[in-house]
Amino acid sequence: MGLGGSLGLGENCRPYSLRTYSWKEILNVVPCKIYVFRTDLILNGVVHWVADFGKEDKGYESILSFDMVNEVFRRNKAPRMLSW
Repeated sequence: MGLGGSLGLGENCRPYSLRTYSWKEILNVVPCKIYVFRTDLILNGVVHWVADFGKEDKGYESILSFDMVNEVFRRNKAPRMLSW
């Protein structure tokens, strides 16, 4: 995908499990746009992306994280230097 781009994340998410070799479905994900860069961060089994939740963010970016062990999405406010 080059140096970066963006993807839309809908209300459901289907991660692939390498443990069961099957797709799982996670419901009730807050829709947002995630920005995909080569510098996305995976730390302690949690993937982090810069995300835009639209009007809900009031002009600030957020960090969307996905805990791969517990299969839970979390939303955090981005540091000021990431907000534009």
